[in-house]
Amino acid sequence: MKFNCPICNKAGLPDYRIQETICPQCNSDLKPYMVLHSVIKTKSRKLMIALVSTVALLIVLSGIFIFSLKKRNENIRVSQSSLVAAQDSIKTLRVSLSKNEENKASPPINSKEVILIYKVKSGDYLGKIAQLFYNDHLMYRKIADDNNLQDPFILNVGQSLTIKIQQ
Repeated sequence: MKFNCPICNKAGLPDYRIQETICPQCNSDLKPYMVLHSVIKTKSRKLMIALVSTVALLIVLSGIFIFSLKKRNENIRVSQSSLVAAQDSIKTLRVSLSKNEENKASPPINSKEVILIYKVKSGDYLGKIAQLFYNDHLMYRKIADDNNLQDPFILNVGQSLTIKIQQ
């Protein structure tokens, strides 16, 4: 295929974009056109690589984000189900305590305090336990004092805590 000179428009030149050419009509060196063409070709290639890399990175990051959201939702569901189970246990305990008090013929022995033993589960902390029993997360200090905890922020799974509830 023959090309026209970009300077004088003479026909019949070889492809000056891929080989060094001098126009026989105007005696112009067409090497700058070859260099310009290779730079444009390289830039478009680099641009395409950058674009594909960016899209791939976005896909990976969005996958990680979605995975972490799903994992977080599963943890929330587990926490909510354990909270509901604990609340049901407390309701059952309160009902049985009230039935026991109704069945008693004699008045209670100067005790207006119920003492419960709570086993620490995975993910528990004193504020959460206080919210569960006292409906106030700040009551964690009372639980820490009642159990003589040196560091109230460290609990072990299976640890027994004494919960004192005033009636």
